[in-house]
Amino acid sequence: MPRGKYRLLTGKMSAMTERKPTKGKYAAPRGAGITRRQWRLGCRACQYPLPVAVCGNNRSEDNMEQQTAAFPVTVPKALYVKASVYHARRAGALRNTAVLLVACGLLLLAGIYVFRWYTGSFLSVLPALFLLSAGLLMPLILWLEVGSVKRKAEKEYGTFSALMQPMELTLKPDSAEVSAASLKLHDPYALMVSCTETSDFFLLIKDRDRFLLIPKAAAPENQKADVTDFLRMTFARRYIRSRHWLFG
Repeated sequence: MPRGKYRLLTGKMSAMTERKPTKGKYAAPRGAGITRRQWRLGCRACQYPLPVAVCGNNRSEDNMEQQTAAFPVTVPKALYVKASVYHARRAGALRNTAVLLVACGLLLLAGIYVFRWYTGSFLSVLPALFLLSAGLLMPLILWLEVGSVKRKAEKEYGTFSALMQPMELTLKPDSAEVSAASLKLHDPYALMVSCTETSDFFLLIKDRDRFLLIPKAAAPENQKADVTDFLRMTFARRYIRSRHWLFG
């Protein structure tokens, strides 16, 4: 190919592949210094610092203060024991309850199915009796474990009441602070496992042994809806609404 035609061809190709400024609703603002893909993925996906006018994730100090709630908290014994069972179901000794119930149902079904092989002799019915007994024994083990969790919570409530009550709870945008007469706790939401909402309380699970209990009755009437919305948005996928501890 002649050299002149080659130069003409490469010039056309470079003009065709040249990136032109993007227009439309996905166009990046002028002066942002980002590409269209980075703008579509959002400000958090950008590799370059964005000006305050471009990034919508920046919040002023006034908005941060509006999301802060502070109120005194008193936890009764019955509520503490109930929350302990929920905590054990989510992150403690009862976290395998669903697997236990499924195994119980399978054993009962297997025992009923094996009864078809009964031939009149005692030995032929032994497998079915073993499977049925094992299936009925698992709910008993679960019931005993729940009782153990409740008894342990009743013993721990004395220490909790002496150290933590009365206490002042402050919900900040990035953490929860608990102030009592003897100590002060600071727990970031990012390090917590989940938040469980029931009809009586919010349960913020820190780890296998610790949790933060917020009774709904402790929040002022004008802040209950705000506290609920704040916790729901803060924990997002880690936020769980539960009606009974058995279902998580």
